Amino acid sequence: MLLFIGMIALTDTWLNVISDHLWAYLLIWFLAPFFQFLTIPFLKLTGTFKYLSPILLIFGASDKKYDLFKGTSFDYLFVMMKTKSGVAWERKILGFYLEGLLEIIRRVEAKELPDTVEVRGIFSNEQGSIYYETTKSPILKIVHKN
Repeated sequence: MLLFIGMIALTDTWLNVISDHLWAYLLIWFLAPFFQFLTIPFLKLTGTFKYLSPILLIFGASDKKYDLFKGTSFDYLFVMMKTKSGVAWERKILGFYLEGLLEIIRRVEAKELPDTVEVRGIFSNEQGSIYYETTKSPILKIVHKN
């Protein structure tokens, strides 16, 4: 709660400063990452973000739907810190995505989730977007669109 109040106070201060100084608009480029790095651990602690793997998370999960999201910058910083870019990076991320998808399958098979749960997500990269969605059965459909 203290973190939330502090963020509100900082935002209020910033809004007051930009009303007098237009250059303060540029501070958003520094404040946004600052807020993200403060809020992500808080959202994880409160259960707002639930992780299926170190990089794959669900937001606002219920027995009816799972909305999948890539990890945050916070996650990439700490999980991928020692991984070199290129093929090793891509394989590690793909492995984490598959680990998360296998966790959903495990939960359905263990009856922790109903087999009618709708799993959705969009992951983009330079080559295009991958859309994940399910039908009424727990079969996962992966479609690559450019």
